[in-house]
Amino acid sequence: MEFIPFFHKCPETSKTETRETILTEDNQYGLPSGEYAYVENYCNDAKCDCRKVMINVVQVDRGNDNNSRIIATIGFGWEDIEYYTKWLYGDSETAKEMKEANLEVGAQQSKYSDACLDLVKNACVNDEKFMERVKKHYKEFKKVIKDEQKIIKTNTIGRNESCPCGSGKKYKKCCLG
Repeated sequence: MEFIPFFHKCPETSKTETRETILTEDNQYGLPSGEYAYVENYCNDAKCDCRKVMINVVQVDRGNDNNSRIIATIGFGWEDIEYYTKWLYGDSETAKEMKEANLEVGAQQSKYSDACLDLVKNACVNDEKFMERVKKHYKEFKKVIKDEQKIIKTNTIGRNESCPCGSGKKYKKCCLG
């Protein structure tokens, strides 16, 4: 299962619904002053229903997009512990970890990751409107993924069908090899 940015599949929605925060020098998190974007990432497996988001906290440099960088990746699920315990076939310890906001192991992190975790908990996880938006984004993202897979399946050529190259031969005797 691979998590990919929401904006890759739903660019129009992400343009208007990606949350950002501007921090001043004297912010409570100890982060450098500036603009921070919360880039949502979702699982691209159409069959998976993990109901989890990974948020890349991006330090935005409006003067040079090449200098914008991910400084933390925080993951969490929005369902209750029972949902994740069932989804994980009874593994309540992992279910608890999946539910709670945490730094994603193996994902991009920086010296500011712990501060970003606190920021995301306050600015995102504890905000009911943001969480409703995440759920909506998840559904929209999954619909796009499922629709893409339907297109791939319907465009599959059977071995015994006529070859799409126009040769008149069966696909297996022509371009399949």
